[in-house]
Amino acid sequence: CVLASGELMPCVLARVSLEDFQDERVRRILEQCVNLYDREGEIDPAMLTAMLQDAGLAGIVARLALTRGDKANWERTLQDCLDRLEARKHRSQTQRLKEQASSADPQALAAYQELHRRRAGRPAPAAAE
Repeated sequence: CVLASGELMPCVLARVSLEDFQDERVRRILEQCVNLYDREGEIDPAMLTAMLQDAGLAGIVARLALTRGDKANWERTLQDCLDRLEARKHRSQTQRLKEQASSADPQALAAYQELHRRRAGRPAPAAAE
């Protein structure tokens, strides 16, 4: 999506990090997109391909660049993708905290409960005086 509209890069980086991408190829492409955006203020597929120096990744970028559609569709697709990444990240955090909590770690249990409280949009409990 950021290939179609480089100005979406800040939106992407505000919601996810490179570590959120499980596919190493996607992570490498996005990392170079970030570098290119930081340096040039835009993401040019030709420049990105040259930076990647990997024929397989360049092929992925070329296919993505050819599928550019209208901006509204890219923004919807990006929103859906970011929502899925955040949900996957939440599930992973929840599972990790649940495992830590089951090992009777009081700090992990508190972190697990806080994560669920925030996810549900509930306010933090009042601090004891």
